[in-house]
Amino acid sequence: MINATIIDPDSQAIEQGKKKYPKFEFINDYYPSSILKGRKFDYVSIQALFPQIPNYKEMLMDLVKSSNKYINISLTFKLSGLPVIDKDLSYFYYLDNGERVYQVTHNLYLFINFLCIHELRLKKIRFFGYHTPNTGDNFRDVPNHEQIKGNILLEKFGEHEDYPVRMGGVSQLIGNKNYKPWHPDIDIVIENKPFAL
Repeated sequence: MINATIIDPDSQAIEQGKKKYPKFEFINDYYPSSILKGRKFDYVSIQALFPQIPNYKEMLMDLVKSSNKYINISLTFKLSGLPVIDKDLSYFYYLDNGERVYQVTHNLYLFINFLCIHELRLKKIRFFGYHTPNTGDNFRDVPNHEQIKGNILLEKFGEHEDYPVRMGGVSQLIGNKNYKPWHPDIDIVIENKPFAL
C-alpha cells in the first residue's frame, strides 16, 4: 500500500489531485513546508521544478533530510560551463501567470561532485538522460542539442548503516594499508549508453 503526500503551490492542481486520488494527502504550499517539518518519507520525488530553484544545494540537503532511502529529481544538464542562475538570462514564463522563473541547466560534472560530499550520505547515484531537440518555450543558456534532460535517483545510506570514512590529504594515507578511496556508486546512462565521468 502506498501512502502518498503531494505538495504543490498551485491550488487548482491540488483540488484536481484530491478528486482523482482521495486517499492521498495533498498540501497546498511550497517545499520545504513547515507542515512537513519533522516528517520523513521512504521515497521523495521532485519533478519539473528543480531547474527553477536558485539555491539548489540547500534544496538538495532538505530533500535528503526528508528521505529515509530514495530521492528522485528531474533536471537538465550540460557538459561544460557553469550553471547560469539568473532569471533574466536563463528562464521561462511560468504556465498561466506568465511570471518569469529560473531555468537552471546544471553542469553534470559539478552536480555529481556535489552529490559526493559526505554530508549527503549517498550510497548510489543513478542518472538516466537523453537529448531532446525541443524543450518548449524555454530560454536557456544552452542550445537544445546540448541539453541532457533526465532523472537522477539517489540512494542514501540508512541511519543504522556504517558510512565509509572519507579521508583527505596524502599525508593521512602514508602507512595506512587499510585505506581504500571511496565515493558513492555512480551510474550514468545517456541515450541508453553508459557515460564515463
